[in-house]
Amino acid sequence: MMPSLYLALEAHNPARGAHRRYEVDVAEDLFGELMVVISFGRAGAKLRQMRFGGLSEAEAIRLVRSRLRRRLSAPRRAGCSYYLCQESVMTAAERRRWVPCEIAAVACDTMLLRGISLRE
Repeated sequence: MMPSLYLALEAHNPARGAHRRYEVDVAEDLFGELMVVISFGRAGAKLRQMRFGGLSEAEAIRLVRSRLRRRLSAPRRAGCSYYLCQESVMTAAERRRWVPCEIAAVACDTMLLRGISLRE
């Protein structure tokens, strides 16, 4: 049984009125297959959802990693970067499998700036 995964990222640029939230939720369905739910929209508002079901673990990892990599281009599009604001408990090995190293580096920088411990 695979542990569930939840990541929430936010990007804020008050000068442009951009307050975005992006969530990734991965869990097993009743049939033992993985379901990936991507939620996105304005922070504080109801988020739109896209659901991808019946995925193998390799397909789910590929989908999550590609969607998170897309968030790295936010400074060009929205004028601000996404930062990791919430994460389910994951071991370092699980984090390496699911989260691209570029996103993990941004998350670590953000956590260090906020004074959050990175020890597991």
